[in-house]
Amino acid sequence: ARHVIARGIHALYSRFGVFNGCTQTYPTLFDLFGWVKTASETPSSSRDAILDRLGSLLASLRPESLAWRLAWRPRALARFSIVFEMRGVSEISKEIVLSSLLFSTLYERAERGLSNARLDLLCVLEDAQRFLTSSSEAGDVSPIDELAGLIRGLGVGLVASCQSLEGISPKLVPNLSTKFLGRSGSHSDWHRMGQDMVLNPEQIQWAKLNLRPGLW
Repeated sequence: ARHVIARGIHALYSRFGVFNGCTQTYPTLFDLFGWVKTASETPSSSRDAILDRLGSLLASLRPESLAWRLAWRPRALARFSIVFEMRGVSEISKEIVLSSLLFSTLYERAERGLSNARLDLLCVLEDAQRFLTSSSEAGDVSPIDELAGLIRGLGVGLVASCQSLEGISPKLVPNLSTKFLGRSGSHSDWHRMGQDMVLNPEQIQWAKLNLRPGLW
């Protein structure tokens, strides 16, 4: 299914002239849905799986969100203070919208060659558990892990609020310069937080029994 989607995106970018420098009209996910639907040479199982999942995404976000051929660029949006509520939207839809905005903004700054830039953009992710969960294949570096190592030099601050460290990449936390850790009822969370704070087993056990507001 991934190969089919990659072929479809490449074909649509060629059709709309994006590779030739046309930046005023881009294909949308609705165009991709139509391409996959008519791609008779692709395996039916892959085509049906893509249409089911992509169709549910399009129905969730609707044309008001996904049918724009040219909209605000993330670099332009970064000049404003915006709160994205995302109420009533499925988790996968939230991830797609937020990750596209965040990664596009950060990659654009990296491509400009910014280094040790002045902090002028702050991104706050509330309930960021699913967004920061590593979903890359074994041995691969996830996009958020890759960017976390560069983010401070790009003039961007990242604040992520999580209820648990379950599923979050161990490569991500060390790149967050300031950490606020609260009470936890999970043994795995205590172990992870203790390691991140360079505590030995005895200190972790003490914290479990004595942690209170104002400590740690």
